[in-house]
Amino acid sequence: MAFWQGVLILGALGAVFVLWPIFRLPISRGLAAKTIRRDITQADLYQEHLADLNKNLANGDIEQDQYEALKIELQRTLVSDSAGLKEVEVKGGGKLLLVGVAITAPLLAVFLYLQWGAKGDWDIHQIMQAERDNPATTQEAFEASTKELLMAVRSRLKQKPDNHQMRYLLAERSMALKDYDEAIAAYKKLLEVEPGSPTMSIKLAQALFVRGGSKVTPEVAHHTNVAVNGAPFMYQALEMSGLVAFHNQDYKNAVTFWQRAKAQLDPNSRSAQALDGAIMKAARAGVASEQAMSDGDSVAATADSQESPNVDRGFDLDVKLAEGLQASPNDTVFVYARAWKGAKMPLAIARMTVADLPKVVRLDTTMAMAPGMDMSTATELELIARISKSGTPVPQSGDWQGALGPVVLGQGIEAKSIVITDKIP
Repeated sequence: MAFWQGVLILGALGAVFVLWPIFRLPISRGLAAKTIRRDITQADLYQEHLADLNKNLANGDIEQDQYEALKIELQRTLVSDSAGLKEVEVKGGGKLLLVGVAITAPLLAVFLYLQWGAKGDWDIHQIMQAERDNPATTQEAFEASTKELLMAVRSRLKQKPDNHQMRYLLAERSMALKDYDEAIAAYKKLLEVEPGSPTMSIKLAQALFVRGGSKVTPEVAHHTNVAVNGAPFMYQALEMSGLVAFHNQDYKNAVTFWQRAKAQLDPNSRSAQALDGAIMKAARAGVASEQAMSDGDSVAATADSQESPNVDRGFDLDVKLAEGLQASPNDTVFVYARAWKGAKMPLAIARMTVADLPKVVRLDTTMAMAPGMDMSTATELELIARISKSGTPVPQSGDWQGALGPVVLGQGIEAKSIVITDKIP
């Protein structure tokens, strides 16, 4: 809206600049069509000079013979100046032309700007500025704002398909809306412009990985290798390279990649703790693989017994509120399992609201937040149910929770109850 207000103000000022002189000029200045006789002006001058001569004669300033001579000379001058004079016609219409220009020029400028100007970029800037000034407080508001932005970006790309900044924005926001097909198409277009780009390669690999249900495909592995070879210290490339190596049962390199990635993080951060769990799992898998190769069938049989499908791979938890505890029915409830000692990253998590309680919740090894980091990576587990006022998994002051532990996965424990009783200070 501010853009068009500025256009109108500037257009009005330009029109005033053109029209002001027109309406300030009097009609007598010749803007209206009329005929002018130049000889009339010469006759008026003759009469003025003749009156001066008569006055001088009456006052005695000149003699009669001088008067007659000057009068004859004045008459000769009048005849000489008037020779060849003709009527001159001044044509009108200039005012209408200038008024037409004052109206047409701003309209033409607006039309040309809409065709070749940066109006689309301005609209996108306004939407993003509104997002920064008024951040979305709900998922629905975020999605609505992102969809509006994507519509503007798509429209701009139709006008300027070579605008790579807009295409990158399209890819990033499409990922945020989980429109992986559009994101992947955009990343591939950007890779055509900049072949071998580590950033675009890892972005494409991540999008393909997520769209494929967290599966490492040959295409995912290819783009990950391009990224890590082009940028050996890029965190995202190292993290994905660890996943690819783990998928290929190259546990030694998986540990190496994840250790290099972790070295770039705060040791106390959740990402570093998550990588700790992945590194431990890869290291154990590597040891098991080496033992299997050296010990033969006996070790393989032991491993099969440890991973027998008959072993309990999860827990059934009866989650309920303590008697008298007051909480909003719309507050979020997280029920999750984490290692009893070590990293506090959730290894399995379920989400619901207070209105759903009491409820029996299942946590098992299929509910991992990241590949290679499920409940089987911890020898002992802590089970937690927490009411989050903010709706985020990170505990905050004022949240209510209940906990149970330590428990061991695979011991066939019966359903347990977790009562939410404690308030986090």
